[in-house]
Amino acid sequence: MSDSLVPPPAGWYPAPNGSGEQWWWDGTAWAQPQPAQPAQPAQPAEPEQPVQAQPWQQQPSQQPWQQQAQARNTETIQRLSMATQILLWVSAGFSLITIFVEFFGLSVINGYLNDLFLPEGNMVGYAGLSSLVAILAVLVLIATGICWVIWQFQVAQQVAGLTRRTPGWHIGSWFIPVVSLWFPYQNISDLWKAVRRPQPSWQIAWWLLWLGGGIVSQISSRIVMDSYTVESWRAAMYSSIGAEVLTLAAVPFACLILRGITDGLRNLPAYAVPAARH
Repeated sequence: MSDSLVPPPAGWYPAPNGSGEQWWWDGTAWAQPQPAQPAQPAQPAEPEQPVQAQPWQQQPSQQPWQQQAQARNTETIQRLSMATQILLWVSAGFSLITIFVEFFGLSVINGYLNDLFLPEGNMVGYAGLSSLVAILAVLVLIATGICWVIWQFQVAQQVAGLTRRTPGWHIGSWFIPVVSLWFPYQNISDLWKAVRRPQPSWQIAWWLLWLGGGIVSQISSRIVMDSYTVESWRAAMYSSIGAEVLTLAAVPFACLILRGITDGLRNLPAYAVPAARH
């Protein structure tokens, strides 16, 4: 996949040197300028009549590639990037709270295993606190995910044709089973190339941490559903702590991705103007 933008189709366009002439673009290079029209002999003045321009006399509307040449509107994308980064750090805060809550639960469980006495009040407190934090964390995670996919979709729209998949796939690949294990990683890699920035070497660390956190979290949930003993509860708590640590470690990398691709898009020229032949 090439990093260069797709050139405009063949046709007459304003000269790239700003002379105001119409030059012929053959799809790969500029050709000779359009010859000037010979001057017409003066005609006797006639009363001006309102003349409606014929369709063939009307100025052609802007071509798609000329519309792309206008300044990129990246304000919305920049705001989405900032909002997603804020939500990511809020999510990281809930990960820290969850870790502390799970350690509290472990202290209750370990106390029971040591003296076979389980303080009912402590266990009820742990269960209530854990449920509250889990609900809030899920809500923040959903909001973060929505902002992320909207941001990614809009960036992909700005560089349409420069990535291996359409903007719609940049959203759908996060939710389709199996392909969600590697398609999102490839899509982010494509966006780095499309905005003409090198793919960072640490991107694989972000993806592995994100995947690892999700997998370990599912394991923890499964253990909780099948828990019948105190030992299994403790295993679920350890799994939950591991999942939160992995997710927490992925947050700084995710913020760097948002910031880097957004800045690259802002500095990306709308299209590459071909050099004129002299």
